[in-house]
Amino acid sequence: MVEVPYQNDTTMLLTCKRILKTGFTEATQIKTEFPLKIRNQQKIHTFRFGDRWKPGHKIHFWDESPRNKKHFDPPPRQFTIPIESAHQWSDEDKKGKIYPLCYATETWDMIFHTTQPLMEQISFLSIGGYPITPIWHLTAVANNDGLTLSQFRAYFFHAIMENAIEGMKLEGKWVNRKKWHDQPELPNTITGTGQIIHWTDKIYYKDQAQILQLPDNARKSTKNIGSLPNCNLTSLPE
Repeated sequence: MVEVPYQNDTTMLLTCKRILKTGFTEATQIKTEFPLKIRNQQKIHTFRFGDRWKPGHKIHFWDESPRNKKHFDPPPRQFTIPIESAHQWSDEDKKGKIYPLCYATETWDMIFHTTQPLMEQISFLSIGGYPITPIWHLTAVANNDGLTLSQFRAYFFHAIMENAIEGMKLEGKWVNRKKWHDQPELPNTITGTGQIIHWTDKIYYKDQAQILQLPDNARKSTKNIGSLPNCNLTSLPE
């Protein structure tokens, strides 16, 4: 575990997609309802590519990105969450507002086999270096992210595959007019890495996580969400 000192000077936008692509056609798109799920504590974290987030960052939740106002109806908007839906909150700003904080981050890695049917791929996720198996542990992680296991797996396969396709195009390996699975130089495996952003204290592997070091007078949630039905975290293997 790495404890990160409390800092209250960085604000991050956490944008929630209304539609997730789980394939290459409109028929594979799904509506997420993430704002409602975050408020109701059905979604208690988010997976993000990259490593931009740190514990202590103030979270501004957005229903879609404010940079894409012309592409959505209704337009993107910032939304608030109940005090019990986050573990740690910021100090009051000049307007008297408080914001949920990123309480912890964990690293994740995914590896998919391009020659194997997606539904047969079980051991595709690691958190903090720990492989997530068996399937009911994967299901718990997906549910905590506001998705079913099939949605979670399909979305990240599609996102990582899109990155792989862009890489193939840049390297001159992409053959036009051929679908991705017919590409002669398609790699056998595709990989992605990133962070899990936690705004609750429900962390999978504390020994590998970065966790906010709290001052004694820190503003905490007034309710314990440990009994939530989707928070099946204690069964994950050490």
